[in-house]
Amino acid sequence: MDFYDRKMIEKLMEAAVLFPDLLKGGKLQMPEFEVRLRPSGYYALFVDGVYRCTTHETDLDKATRWMNVHALQWMAEQDAVHDARRISVLAVIEHRKKMAVRDGLAGAVVIASTLEAFADTLDLDETVQLRQLTDDWIEEAEDRFCETYSYEYFHNALKHLRTGIRDFTKKTSGAIYLPFDLPPAAPGKVKVFSDVELATIRRWSTGEETFVPRKRLWMPPCEALSPVERRDRRLVYRQMFLGMNYGSRSGIYEKLAHEPHDDGGHFDLANAKFHRVPPGTTTHSNKLAPSVDLDTVSVAEFSRWRVEDGDCPWVFPSMLGGPLSYDRQAVIFTSRLAELGIDATGHVLRHSFITAMIRKGMGSSTIASIAGISMRMMHERYDHRDHGPVQALAHGLMGTMF
Repeated sequence: MDFYDRKMIEKLMEAAVLFPDLLKGGKLQMPEFEVRLRPSGYYALFVDGVYRCTTHETDLDKATRWMNVHALQWMAEQDAVHDARRISVLAVIEHRKKMAVRDGLAGAVVIASTLEAFADTLDLDETVQLRQLTDDWIEEAEDRFCETYSYEYFHNALKHLRTGIRDFTKKTSGAIYLPFDLPPAAPGKVKVFSDVELATIRRWSTGEETFVPRKRLWMPPCEALSPVERRDRRLVYRQMFLGMNYGSRSGIYEKLAHEPHDDGGHFDLANAKFHRVPPGTTTHSNKLAPSVDLDTVSVAEFSRWRVEDGDCPWVFPSMLGGPLSYDRQAVIFTSRLAELGIDATGHVLRHSFITAMIRKGMGSSTIASIAGISMRMMHERYDHRDHGPVQALAHGLMGTMF
């Protein structure tokens, strides 16, 4: 027996011990799954001879594959095997409320009422999963929740939710999965990019040098950049350009394209328009994604991207040519900036854009229309400027009012 065979046997042994106690004559007890053709022309799933549901398939092979997946899901449910990313948020909320009572927490009633208000205000249902709780989702949730309740109440709801997620995912999947970071306790405290950081990111993303953060030292490349490295630098540059100039939510970048399509936004260079979503698409009132008129500099820049991408239709493509997912974009952006000694997510760009526009004296209504945000939320959540220079404008009246 060679090394390869031995390792294969070891892995098979590891898998075998997960089965029921076959050594003692036991066998896996599970229902009998089968598909039957119905008068409607669709195959239906039967469990132990009893109709369960339709497969919505007219092809036997497809219906059988659907049945096999259903059977595997049944077995996973029996063994409490879960994909933490796809756990229902409502299931987590109910679990947290139950555990608070079980543990005899003095604030169990408050925890329950806070989480119930959170779920009701945001119209949560069983389809909302943990994987959807992105930075964009949290921002939208804040906007909607704070229309009725205070920011402090929202922050407390997120704290209780994160505790529930931490406990639930550890018990059901063996590993803690936290899809979002807890926002600051007081609004308006998220960082913005400094001029030094912007210059560093621009130089790195448009060049081939390596940056050493501790020494603030730029090193010439010792070899040609790999395709992945070039892709990552291009991704960071494009997100920085779009974020600093338009303040878009980074969720729209997943299927942003050079040409119009039904699943995402695109650049209409002929008419100098940046459509964040397909024209005519209705978005939530607290998650607006208005189209923006492009300036000549942006038109030239996006035209350059189009030429650079060749036949690829996506502004943020994967190495295989398809659109790069939102999650993967976020990982690349955050990790690459960390290599430059900069701790920031893509959402910091939105704060930086709004803050920079305010500092440059742009009117609130103009900024709000470009960023797709209410003026109240813009000032409460995104305005990071130093108000000293603005206050000086009132010095002519200060001291004379009484």
